[in-house]
Amino acid sequence: MTLYTVHQNPDPTSAKDFVFVKDGFCWLALFFSVLWGLLVGLWFFSCLLLVMFVSLVVVVVSLDLSLNVLLSFYLVLSGLVAFEANDLRRFKMSRQGWQVVALIEARNLTDAEQRFFSNGVVTASGFFVPTPRLR
Repeated sequence: MTLYTVHQNPDPTSAKDFVFVKDGFCWLALFFSVLWGLLVGLWFFSCLLLVMFVSLVVVVVSLDLSLNVLLSFYLVLSGLVAFEANDLRRFKMSRQGWQVVALIEARNLTDAEQRFFSNGVVTASGFFVPTPRLR
């Protein structure tokens, strides 16, 4: 089972009310770190990664190291990004005013969405009101 945090948009007029962010490793960030950052709106982070990758290539070429060294350093850096990618995304969203309204354990994103929306009501203004569970 995977944990998902549910974030609610502070702007009720926005088309995107809720965002589900998986806790854990991000495969897209492993293979396409810079593009992943651009996709989720981490512009500065993507530029920083691009500078780091270009610097890595320049250092490896200037020291006349093998391609295996370059690949190893690239995979280590990408791996670090992939482990922290979703946390970076959550941090960016919290700085923009998004509220964490739920923590859901589910098999996949679809299951998390079903569990979330079956346990509460979204009001006309776009805010989520959880319904209490009766035992």
